[in-house]
Amino acid sequence: MLLSSFRDAWNGLVFAVRSERNMRIHVLALVVVIVTGVWLCFTRVEWMLCVLCMGLVLGLELLNTALEKTLDLLHPERDPRAMHHPGCGCQRPRTQLCATVCGSQVT
Repeated sequence: MLLSSFRDAWNGLVFAVRSERNMRIHVLALVVVIVTGVWLCFTRVEWMLCVLCMGLVLGLELLNTALEKTLDLLHPERDPRAMHHPGCGCQRPRTQLCATVCGSQVT
């Protein structure tokens, strides 16, 4: 039971990376942050903050993907009243990413 739960979670992550362009961009940014952190010899606190922010950004992107796919299943037709909702949803991870970058410049 627990193993199948982890397998489902892994499959969801793989699906998001394969199907969503923005998720691939976030994963690339994650790799750049890790390489930069190794190159600059981040302290433990800096690594902790980076991992926390990376988890938030990826988690929000996964939540956004799940929400979009679920809504596409429920309502495949376009509704003019819901025209701006996907744009609002996809802005969440970008806002977090911007806050992360700005926050890293404070120190």
